[in-house]
Amino acid sequence: MQDTEQNKAVETLEAGTYEIIRKRLQTQKDDLLNRLNSLNEARKEVFSSTDFSLIANQRINTENNCEARGILALGNLCIFGYNVHFGLRTEIQLSDVFSIYLFENNQFIPQPLELIEDQTFVTDFKNLYKYYRDSIFLKFRRTENYLYMIFQTSKNADDMKAFKWLIKGTELIYQDDRSIHEVKKAPQHEFEWIKTNLEDRRLGTFPHISILDKVFIEATGGDITFKIEDNTQTGKGIYAEKVENKDQQLDDADYYYADLGNLILVRIKPYQEDFRTFVFNTRTKEVLNIPMLNDAGILLPDNQGIIFPNGYYLQNGEHKLFESDLSGLEFFRKIASPNGEDYLYVFYQNKRNIYVIMSYNIIKQQVETPIICNGHTLFYDGTLIFFRSEQEATRHHQVQIWQTPYSAQLKENTEKKDNFLYKIGNKDIVKAMAESHELIQLINKEDTYEGLYEDIEKKSGDIVDAYFWISEKTTYALSEPLLQIKDTASTAIDEFEKVKAQKKYSAEILASTSEKVDALLFSIKNTKFDTLDKLVKLLADSRRMQGEVIELNNYRYIDTAKIDELKKILADTSSKLSEKTVEFLLRDEALVPYEAKVTEQKNNVQKVTKVIDANKIEENCKLISSELELLIDILNSLKIDDTTQTTKIIEKISLIFASLNELRAQLKKKVDSLKSNEASAEFRAQLTLLEQSIVNYLELATSPEKSDEYYTKISVQIEELESKFADFDEFIAIIADKRTEVIKVFDGRKTQLIEQINRKTSSLEQIGLRVLKNVENKAQSFKTKEEIQAFYSTDLMVAKVRQLAEDLRGLGDVSKAENLENSLKTSLEDALRILKDKTELFVDGENIIALGNYKFAVNKQSLDLTVVRREDNLLYHLTGTSFYHPLKDEAINQFRDIWEQEIESENKHVYRGEYLAFQAFLEWQVSQDFDAKGYINKKVEQSYSESYMKGVHDADALTIFEKLVTAYEELGVLTFRPQVRVASQLFWYSLNEDDKRLLRGLIVSANNVLKAFPASKNYQYVIRQIEEKFIQWNTLFAFSKMKAERIALYLVTEFADKPAFTVSEQSQELQMEFLNYL
Repeated sequence: MQDTEQNKAVETLEAGTYEIIRKRLQTQKDDLLNRLNSLNEARKEVFSSTDFSLIANQRINTENNCEARGILALGNLCIFGYNVHFGLRTEIQLSDVFSIYLFENNQFIPQPLELIEDQTFVTDFKNLYKYYRDSIFLKFRRTENYLYMIFQTSKNADDMKAFKWLIKGTELIYQDDRSIHEVKKAPQHEFEWIKTNLEDRRLGTFPHISILDKVFIEATGGDITFKIEDNTQTGKGIYAEKVENKDQQLDDADYYYADLGNLILVRIKPYQEDFRTFVFNTRTKEVLNIPMLNDAGILLPDNQGIIFPNGYYLQNGEHKLFESDLSGLEFFRKIASPNGEDYLYVFYQNKRNIYVIMSYNIIKQQVETPIICNGHTLFYDGTLIFFRSEQEATRHHQVQIWQTPYSAQLKENTEKKDNFLYKIGNKDIVKAMAESHELIQLINKEDTYEGLYEDIEKKSGDIVDAYFWISEKTTYALSEPLLQIKDTASTAIDEFEKVKAQKKYSAEILASTSEKVDALLFSIKNTKFDTLDKLVKLLADSRRMQGEVIELNNYRYIDTAKIDELKKILADTSSKLSEKTVEFLLRDEALVPYEAKVTEQKNNVQKVTKVIDANKIEENCKLISSELELLIDILNSLKIDDTTQTTKIIEKISLIFASLNELRAQLKKKVDSLKSNEASAEFRAQLTLLEQSIVNYLELATSPEKSDEYYTKISVQIEELESKFADFDEFIAIIADKRTEVIKVFDGRKTQLIEQINRKTSSLEQIGLRVLKNVENKAQSFKTKEEIQAFYSTDLMVAKVRQLAEDLRGLGDVSKAENLENSLKTSLEDALRILKDKTELFVDGENIIALGNYKFAVNKQSLDLTVVRREDNLLYHLTGTSFYHPLKDEAINQFRDIWEQEIESENKHVYRGEYLAFQAFLEWQVSQDFDAKGYINKKVEQSYSESYMKGVHDADALTIFEKLVTAYEELGVLTFRPQVRVASQLFWYSLNEDDKRLLRGLIVSANNVLKAFPASKNYQYVIRQIEEKFIQWNTLFAFSKMKAERIALYLVTEFADKPAFTVSEQSQELQMEFLNYL
């Protein structure tokens, strides 16, 4: 008992999610089935359901020996039709063909033939036998209102005559004997066969016909093939069936199909053959050959599938074929029971007068055992009577009486009319139960059924949605297990995809391993065992393959039977190879190749110059060692009679092992020597790479988090470096120093980044608080609550505060971000509170506050310190009060003349347009390609404190600037003040001739360069030279108000294009007069 519980626990632990879901689904299915059974029992009580069961066996007695052909129920009477051997008789009576019986208490009581003794009919009947001596009665055929008595008039089965009767209640009224054309066969296929066309062809090495791109068929290569992949490179498929003509091509056969949902019916006519009919199930990927489907195929109710003369096939893949030697059956008629649960399908073979009756139940979704008979009829209450003709004519005809649900009307239990099930209706309940049973059949399907869980999920959901009463307790709350099934199926969909992938992978692994085993067996079979190497290699491959096959057991959903088969094959193969190896080892020269291998590797050791070269030798040593160990294992595992031979072999192997160990010692000594030299060079390269990585990572560390991330990466590299060179003590100290350096530099980088972020977040917070102050001030100016709410919803300043909070949060400073957001929220609450106070306390505007019956004036002006002018004196003043105090400051009093100046760009002497034009003029003097209009417009837009008015001051300034530039260019050197010109000339004439010549040459050269290269600054050197000499000279004259730069600029301007000073005509005349006077 305890072991059983432990096994169950292990199974639970090993079971995957998919298996648990499958088990849960089965539990929910059982719950649903139990509830359905309970509902069905309750339904039968309400609607008096009738089962299909045998009541009695009885006999119908006739006056003459005859062969029974048909029986027909009319009310509680039945007409029995048969054929009598007349011999030489010429007068044929009605009683020779027909008898009428009263069916009562399961007995057949003979009755007169009054029902059919219409004189016209009697006459026509006698004339039939009079003029057609070979006439025989075939069968009754009944429609809704008419009865046809059908006779065959000759040996030819197509020569027939029908007597037509009108059915009126329980009476028959004869019509005529010319109505055989009204007796027609029912349609044999309730679907259309569609012939394929050229567009359905898929050409290639193995061409085929595409049926809706779901299945691909062809009748070439000697067989009919069904494929589920559109692959013309192979002729293999999921189903194949031989054809008679093996040389036929794709177009030699005819292909038809019918799409019935999950079922695709395929009809193929190979070359010079009859039609073959198949059913392909798109979900189970199965193909079934059903010859009788070629004769007839009728759709089952609610598209549950298809029924044919010898069986049925359902949409979910369930099918059944009944064994029968009958052929040529055609569909005769279908009868639906009034309960909507059962359907009777009748097929007929005219040649032998055989009927096949099949009753299909849509709840169970299965057919009762078919009834094969020669005649049958149904009474009003659903009683079925059928007979089978005897081998010879007889007077006693055995019939069976069955109770069936095929009554004309449903037998309802009127005592239960107040029952909830009665109100729902039997058909609705039956339909729901049928769909539920269909769902149960789906759950019982193997998961190879394609789209299984999708169908289960959809079906269970559709049932719940389709029936309003499905969740009622009276109907056993079918919705509960149905919804559970839906949820479980939904979960299973994803899990099943994983299982399918696992199964596919396991199958591929198994197939690959199986191919390897086949390749190994083929290699063994075709190998000539003339050396020990070959034997040992194959034996090693065999054992390795055994391990690989055993490893397959670790894969889930793998074919364990196939694995066991491979194990057995490999075990037998290894045993045979081992025996051959021992036989070979008993030879004296068997181990010579191994001795030669060891000697060869010893010689190779002397040639090693690099560590990497030694790897190949080490691998060869391991291979030799493993092969020798394998030989020892073989010797130990096999029983050898002569132990001296075993000992001799082992001693030889031991000597080879000793030589191999000597080889390994030599190789290790060689490798250690080479490693020391190679390690130094490699360590330097690795260290350089590490240093480059440190520099790169420091550049990439743009945040504290990234700094930590890259520090971790560098630390891993250092750890790898340390582990790689752990055997070299001289490198350990260097690595330790490098680790300390890395820690220090990354800590410093992280601290720097944190400080940068802190500065940035503090700056953003201050900006946010300043904007928030403006928001608070503006919010308190609104008059209504709606205006405040609208302001906080749409204003750009509010949005700016929120954006700053998001920026702070993005920088990781959640505290400052929440501070801003909370302050914004508080300002809204304060604004609403202040508005409320204003509304409740203030009257007549905002300047009077009411407290009871008293009203007080309110000064809203904020208290601030300012400076005001009174009676030409400056005084301190507190705004909103009458406090004034004189301002005593001599420095300020010195600027009394500009106290009245309101803006810096304009006073009582200078118009601000002039001031703007002057600024543009100064900029023009030092700029090239100067855009005066652009400069003025920019100044107007950006110089808020200078109070320019766009369209006025910019236009005036541009006009003044243009006039000023024109005048400046016309004046030339007169733009310099006379004092500057006089001082310059005095300075110039005080210079000696060499200095004059030098300076003049420099001025001309600089001017030439400036003309060629306007952007050159070479003239600055000349200016500095003149400035220095002027400053030295100015110590004598002390022109304190003269700027050396202006003196230098004047001289450069004068001598740039001419060698002398500019003199006016009047000045020349005065000079001449003065000289003459002297």
